[in-house]
Amino acid sequence: MEELEVQCNGAESYPKNINTQDQFPHVIDLKHKFLDKEEARLFCSEERARIDFLEYGDGGIGRSNPAARDPPCLSAHDCI
Repeated sequence: MEELEVQCNGAESYPKNINTQDQFPHVIDLKHKFLDKEEARLFCSEERARIDFLEYGDGGIGRSNPAARDPPCLSAHDCI
């Protein structure tokens, strides 16, 4: 779990932050450069980000969006 946390904290350097032994370094570098170049097209700003959750409860599986931009709400889901 600690390795996953380290990788998530270094997400801005993806895929360089992932331990990939099956790819050549120049391929990983090309992927990183492509994502940097296409960042505006592929990703939205954090202010517009939305996180939905699928939760299982007594009533079955349900979808929720608990004020997705509210950190206290997200921390209840162990996301931050």
